[in-house]
Amino acid sequence: MKFWFDTLRSRLLLTFITYVLYMLLYFLTDEVMRDFYLEKHPVWDYVVDILTTLVCVFFFVQLSICYSKVIYRRFVSLAHPYRSLIVFFVR
Repeated sequence: MKFWFDTLRSRLLLTFITYVLYMLLYFLTDEVMRDFYLEKHPVWDYVVDILTTLVCVFFFVQLSICYSKVIYRRFVSLAHPYRSLIVFFVR
């Protein structure tokens, strides 16, 4: 079965959305991060921070997709629909 996020374009879009949500939450909750982005720093510091965060978020998204596909293949079956429901609820 092919999922909507099996294309690179969809995975990059999901990575971008996750990055934006992560940065918004980080900006709202961390005072040190706010100070870092609101003060004057060299552009290279911002580029390194953004690229590092994007790479980490991309790997997290890839691991999440892989985990979901493995769980789906392992536990979803029409013979035992309640077991599949419990696995999706618990994971």
